[in-house]
Amino acid sequence: MSNKKEFGPNTLIRPFFPGEAYVQGSLVFLIIAFTFIVALAHPWPIGEKANPLVTPNPIKPQWYFLAIYQLLKLLGPPFLPFSLPEWIGAVAVPTIFLVVLILLPFYDQNPYKAVRRRPIALTLGILTIAVFVGLTWWGAVSQT
Repeated sequence: MSNKKEFGPNTLIRPFFPGEAYVQGSLVFLIIAFTFIVALAHPWPIGEKANPLVTPNPIKPQWYFLAIYQLLKLLGPPFLPFSLPEWIGAVAVPTIFLVVLILLPFYDQNPYKAVRRRPIALTLGILTIAVFVGLTWWGAVSQT
């Protein structure tokens, strides 16, 4: 009896290449083909042509920037009695928030993996999603 692992049709262990690589590659191809077919069947309307002489009012960023856009508005004079530099709301606050999320696993060293036994991670995760969704929604419905 040898210590070598033998691969074959009767063993439970399959090598990654070519078996698993073929399956994963096929799935990637199917997902791309499905996306392509859906895009051809239901094209997204482009809308009216842009006129450089007419500025739309109000100017709004794309949906994925609405949270930072609303954060910039919150750090301005209507909500604060003083004005902060724009780079604080656009760069510093999101960077500090991201660094806190990256360092969170080092702070919360709870050995359990179950969500119910990780109250700090669960609370901060839900709070993060709620703040981001709330700021995005607020930025979408605001008039300015």
